[in-house]
Amino acid sequence: MGSLEALQAYWSSPGPLEVLTSHLALLGILALAYRQSSRPATRLRFLYSVYGVDLSLWVFLAASFLLCVALSDHVEYEITGVKLAASLSVIGGLVTGTLAVSVLATSRTAREAHLTRLGITGASSSQASESPSIVLSDRPGFFAASSSLYEPIIILSRRLRDVLTPEELDAVVAHETAHLAHRDSRRRLVSTLLSKCLFFDPVSKLVDPAIYRQGELMADEAVASSPARARALTSALRTLGSHCLEAPGGAAIGLRSRTAPLEVRLRHLALCIVG
Repeated sequence: MGSLEALQAYWSSPGPLEVLTSHLALLGILALAYRQSSRPATRLRFLYSVYGVDLSLWVFLAASFLLCVALSDHVEYEITGVKLAASLSVIGGLVTGTLAVSVLATSRTAREAHLTRLGITGASSSQASESPSIVLSDRPGFFAASSSLYEPIIILSRRLRDVLTPEELDAVVAHETAHLAHRDSRRRLVSTLLSKCLFFDPVSKLVDPAIYRQGELMADEAVASSPARARALTSALRTLGSHCLEAPGGAAIGLRSRTAPLEVRLRHLALCIVG
């Protein structure tokens, strides 16, 4: 049997079609659940699941093609070859998808313990027993960033330090410390690599920036555990907005942007304070 006939026999059988339909249905269910959820942590879990299912789907399709071609010369291909190819493809997809979700996700207990050690819910993060290093940068503009790929570090621009009050600056540092506690550097790196590898996949081009945006909101939520810090962070965002970083109520950013709109962050902080 030739490769084309093998592929035709494979996709004409009910098993592979059911697997394909199940993947697409699950993606639709996860997208709907994401839309209906309002908590960033819950939305992140749905995004990780979408990544896992999406990657599982592509591995299933690729493995199906390769196994069909490899087994096309088998005498009993239509009897056993299709089932074998489908079974191995499903297993490969499930393993790959599960590994992707496992790498992206972290346990809530570990995350909360790390938050406590870093002082997000207690005193100032500068008094935490495991405080990150804070580095000032001469890079122009207003920006704050953090990384935990090698060691915990927070980078602040000198201009940002100059325009914010001490309370506002402490809230910004707490926000970046929350990113470190959530291990956002690692998750963002993995998400970006997956998106680059799946360069042909439109789903990954929506999931990757959404992970960035929800990570920002979740870090804001961690800061909001202290009402005083939440108000200081709100004030810092408004100050930066007045310096034309992002104008509140400006043009809406697209789904492929990694930056959470300023008005969305302010609204989320307000809800956290009220709640």
